[in-house]
Amino acid sequence: MIHLSEDEIIYILTLRYIPKKQLKSRLWPDFSEWNLSKQQCIQKTEILLKETLSKYADFNRIGVSISGGIDSTLILAILKKLNPNLDVKTFSMGFGQDTDELNDSKIISELYETDHTEIIVEDFLKQLPLIIWKMKMPKWNIYPFYLYNAASKKANYILSGEGGDELFGGYSFRYEEVLKNSPRTVEEKIMLYLNTHKRDWVPDQENLFGIKIKFSWEKIYKLLYKYFDNNLPFLGQVFLADYYGKLLNDFIPVDAASAKAAGVKVDMPLLTPKIIDFASHIPYNYKFDLKTKKGKLILRMLLKSYNVPQKILNKPKIGFGLDTIEYWKQFGKERFESLFEDSRLIKDGWISADWVKKHLYKSYSNQLVRYVNKFLGLIAMEVYYRIFITKEMKPTEVL
Repeated sequence: MIHLSEDEIIYILTLRYIPKKQLKSRLWPDFSEWNLSKQQCIQKTEILLKETLSKYADFNRIGVSISGGIDSTLILAILKKLNPNLDVKTFSMGFGQDTDELNDSKIISELYETDHTEIIVEDFLKQLPLIIWKMKMPKWNIYPFYLYNAASKKANYILSGEGGDELFGGYSFRYEEVLKNSPRTVEEKIMLYLNTHKRDWVPDQENLFGIKIKFSWEKIYKLLYKYFDNNLPFLGQVFLADYYGKLLNDFIPVDAASAKAAGVKVDMPLLTPKIIDFASHIPYNYKFDLKTKKGKLILRMLLKSYNVPQKILNKPKIGFGLDTIEYWKQFGKERFESLFEDSRLIKDGWISADWVKKHLYKSYSNQLVRYVNKFLGLIAMEVYYRIFITKEMKPTEVL
């Protein structure tokens, strides 16, 4: 039976994920640095990736989800090196915005002569009831379903670059921010870490919830405490928290559920046990260079040996970029107003009506992106609630 508890609502509207107990728990020593040379790291990473990808080198209907970034490009490059004649289907996704990465993806698809498909979804919330019903997640960032659904028509297996950022140091902006400071206590470290995830919560987070929820930051700090209460250097603790946070509880589940709902299989070559066991011990200065502000140094240097364009090698972390402010203006605000005119979440005491009224009509600013993201999260939560809890919304309903 599907339900939605107080804690689950708090976690997903504060961290963007519901923490799950892991079958195999890695401890903080698993993220300690080994005494390895840069060349050893590059060679070992390539050996492990070739070993993983070799099983796909003769597959029919094999696809790769590409963004034109380091991780997916490296997967495609190695796959084509293993079998230059392999008919690889590639897929990239955009939202009809200036932040789309379709041009970079096209460069890579042409370089490796793939059968390339672009999926453009301008209004990704339109079919949210159907996607939430299929995936059973109260989340708004489940748009990878659109990519996998399109991919299922051309491929049986899709390879994804998930894990590259968390294991090889892709979040340069986060590392740069936390390393500006010298926190003395575990609580200060957690606060700094949460401040690098500002788009997941709002400054007045405690006022977001209704009378049924007793929110406290103490609950959030307690969840994150073990990642920062150990003998790792602060940067290593950030790697540990990133791995156990959104990677295991958000990105992987969303990718896996999206693929399953679309009827296609997904594999994540950068997340095999062997690669995790090795990459988690790569020296931190081979993951992030504070002087150049570049991350994923090992993957960049490995990819360089495959003669990809310099533009791709120097590309900063973006992912499937979505400008939520632009989307809010064009589609999101109207969706929110329609749903929350008679919100069940508000009516049943989960969300504060006063908070919604206070922030809904604020002028657009850099600060507002945090509130827009929260409103998008509330839309997904409201749809989930109406489908699975009050059972008054049909999956076929279009927003």
